[in-house]
Amino acid sequence: MRFPITIIITAGLIGLLAFSIGSSCKPADVARPEEIRSMRLVCYDTETYAQLADSWEKYLKAYPSEFAYSNWVYATRYARKDFIPQAKEGLKKYPSNPVLLYLASMEAHGTANDSAGRAYLERAVSIDPNYIDPWFSLVTIYMSANEDEKTDQALQRILESGYIHDEIMDFNYNVLIGLEPNSILITNGDNDTYPSWVLQRILKVRPDVTVANISLLNSEWYPEYLIAHGAPQFTTPEITAQIREQANREMAGIKDGNYPMNPFAKPLIVRLIEQATTDKRPVYFALTVYDDEFIKRYRDQGRLIGVATMITPTERIYTDQLSEAAGTWLNQYRVGGLDSWRLQSAREDDSGKRMVMNYAYVIAKTAAELRAAKPEARAPLFQWYLKHADIHLTPDMRKGICQMWLEQSDVPEIASWCEQQGCRQ
Repeated sequence: MRFPITIIITAGLIGLLAFSIGSSCKPADVARPEEIRSMRLVCYDTETYAQLADSWEKYLKAYPSEFAYSNWVYATRYARKDFIPQAKEGLKKYPSNPVLLYLASMEAHGTANDSAGRAYLERAVSIDPNYIDPWFSLVTIYMSANEDEKTDQALQRILESGYIHDEIMDFNYNVLIGLEPNSILITNGDNDTYPSWVLQRILKVRPDVTVANISLLNSEWYPEYLIAHGAPQFTTPEITAQIREQANREMAGIKDGNYPMNPFAKPLIVRLIEQATTDKRPVYFALTVYDDEFIKRYRDQGRLIGVATMITPTERIYTDQLSEAAGTWLNQYRVGGLDSWRLQSAREDDSGKRMVMNYAYVIAKTAAELRAAKPEARAPLFQWYLKHADIHLTPDMRKGICQMWLEQSDVPEIASWCEQQGCRQ
């Protein structure tokens, strides 16, 4: 019996389809987790990363692959667990994986003359020049080796990549232009440090400012590098070594593993602030610096001016400084990133969105401080807030900021908005 050829072809396709589906089935409860991205872009808490690490480990067992393995190691790193052995083991099977090379480079990260880490990083960018994470690490590797030309080349590569989103670059620009001449800006992490370096070294914005990163002050090489690149003479190699020895002795006596944050950096920060005060150089904390007891003690005694806190003494009148800051804010601040479609559509855990939320608190506080000295500045500041910042707040944050603006309810437009928001004293 002969069948029409179309029936034969159809039957063959159905059989092939059934075979394909059946051969690719895996456990239904193993779904592909979210791809791990740098905390410069997306930031979760440690518990979330621990859950992601577990999910990627399960996914890796069900679907073994280079991609799954690198995501598992990446999540493990952000879960604050030992990931170096996993990274090195993975490189035996996937020796050309840029992510694993980047992660393996962190074994001795922050130490001077880290030749092994440098080799891993330079291999990663040679394999994939568009993988930007290793370029960030290479910046500090080259700094520690006093290779300024290579440092600038790495920063140029970061700038050209567009990896630092506009709102983060704008925030750092707005911080820098609000500082007094020859200031020292103390920063904390990547998003308040690398963009400032790019602006200063590549785009030549406020090169008179010295940016001092707290995390790097924990390293052996950075204090001397900082002095060689504009900081006052706040330490010597001998003093730095003594500070490290003392901190190590103190930590050796801690039995519960609850070690202090930045144990080597804090004594150096004290010395830096004291020497800068003697040299009459203003020192500021970036708003993004983590507010532990040590930092809070300085910040509480300082002056919030624009989007940074001045922590050294000054003879200037605070309201005069605030008035100047308000003028700079309204006339010179960059807002392109704030108003971008990317940021407006970003998730709440987007690092850029988290950073720009700082504007809302500071502008409301600035308006309150200017109520007596320059009341006419409050309405323009409020309009800036509505136009550029309000859209990025969570509902809970908006309620808190509304309560701050409610103190300015003698301004009709502020009173009207607060009423619309349901704010009550």
